[in-house]
Amino acid sequence: MEIAQTLANWCQTQSIINELLPTVDSTNNRAKSELPSLSAGLKVYIAEEQSHGRGRGTNTWITPGKNKSILSSWVFKLSHPPQAITAPLIGLALYRSVKNCWPQLNWSVKPPNDLLLSEKKVAGILIEAVQQGDVNYLIIGLGFNILSHPEEISLATHLNSEIGLNQALQLKQMEDFYNSFNSNINEMIKKLTQVQITAEHCQELAVATGAKEVSPDGTLTYTDYTKSWKDL
Repeated sequence: MEIAQTLANWCQTQSIINELLPTVDSTNNRAKSELPSLSAGLKVYIAEEQSHGRGRGTNTWITPGKNKSILSSWVFKLSHPPQAITAPLIGLALYRSVKNCWPQLNWSVKPPNDLLLSEKKVAGILIEAVQQGDVNYLIIGLGFNILSHPEEISLATHLNSEIGLNQALQLKQMEDFYNSFNSNINEMIKKLTQVQITAEHCQELAVATGAKEVSPDGTLTYTDYTKSWKDL
């Protein structure tokens, strides 16, 4: 199964503009370089391989082999600048999607941007808001280890691993995930102009992160400390 091609094929069935790249330094970088020419409300950049995948800050995203992971950037054109609650809501969209598709697995979110499978990192999100003139863009970079992961990283894993689907992944499951992720992301996009997280979403985020409480401004309260999502 060629993971990049599965996403490109799904985009075509949904009439979503996409660009499939054999290799690129970073899908987020590619997306930012083409923002002025973006005419659609959504475009998805997909790579079979990244040479300089980016994470939050100075972190990097290591590609575990060609066509083994979802390496993508989902670019939305927004009517207003996104608010500070963007990161937790996008993280919740990913968490909801994997829980919906693979409820039997042990999923959790490590703020600010990691998805964990049985306490090991399986996916990460890099969110970048860009304003050009009167136009606002939101770039959601999603890296998701599907068929393999970097063996040199002891706390990493992949979806089809022994602690995941144990080599039972099927194409239909990937298509279901793309449908769920697209639906959840679009739901959250509509809420990004709000300044506070709803009570329902706070409860979901508390379950996802293992926090005792998540407040409407994104503050996480654990047993022994409190931390704002935006400061992580």
